[in-house]
Amino acid sequence: MFLDPGGVTCGGAMIVLKPPFRSLESIPAEAAGQTDEALDFTSLAEINGVWLSQQTRTTYLSYCFWRLLLKSILATGRQQFLFTYAHGKGEMPAAYLLTKPRILFSGRTKRLPGMKAPAEETIAVVDSKTLADLLAVLDHHCADDSLSSVSGFLSAGA
Repeated sequence: MFLDPGGVTCGGAMIVLKPPFRSLESIPAEAAGQTDEALDFTSLAEINGVWLSQQTRTTYLSYCFWRLLLKSILATGRQQFLFTYAHGKGEMPAAYLLTKPRILFSGRTKRLPGMKAPAEETIAVVDSKTLADLLAVLDHHCADDSLSSVSGFLSAGA
């Protein structure tokens, strides 16, 4: 959970440390076998349910949110992180591509509980070093007081 300066919940995410991983469950059966073989479940965690309220998508609060999320993810000690993003969600696919993910599946996923319908999604994995590098870039820009140069990524939200 992420709280704004007034203590109001304005964002959040889930970090899942053990299977079953929802992202992998959504991959159609004909494509699922090849992805499971490529993953080490002992070093894997899943990031899902990432959201940030529209009302709080200022550059500063977005920076705080992404920094806190990255620090929380890295604190798990896992080496790889699984995530999913829906196609057609504004700027988020471009923001996720900054992490240089390894794409496991891209296309129509299965309908899971809580979904209105199957979706067009990309399921990918990123390593902890890349996320640590991204955190260092965010911290560097903040130290230089040049947050606006990364504001496109930060304000994209989820």
